Amino acid sequence: MSRGKIELDMAPRASSSISSSALSVNNSSGSTPTIPLHTNQPSQTPQFITDIHSLHKFEDGLRCSLCKELMRDPVLVKTCLHRFCSNCIHKQASGGLKTCPTCNILLSKKDPFRPDPNFAAIIEKVSDF
Repeated sequence: MSRGKIELDMAPRASSSISSSALSVNNSSGSTPTIPLHTNQPSQTPQFITDIHSLHKFEDGLRCSLCKELMRDPVLVKTCLHRFCSNCIHKQASGGLKTCPTCNILLSKKDPFRPDPNFAAIIEKVSDF
């Protein structure tokens, strides 16, 4: 077997369907074997596993970091936009809370929270599943 130059050609071939490519290997002997590469084949990781992982990550974003439950009546901290359950953050605030529990940024002295009805609607839709 002689050592020769190997070239890879990833250009689509006219004989291939749109969903596949061909790999051509040219060596010094002049032969050009072609190996079809089908891009529509399933990946090694089953799709449902990555979908479940994504769903759990999404659901974690809907949880209150204080009570660890899906947020009920979510409110935003006006200074940093972190979200919490209304009851959870108001209990903390009545106990003398001066900073956001997540990032420790100072809360505004006057009316530091605002309701987040759009986020509440998202949580309601997700909890229906």
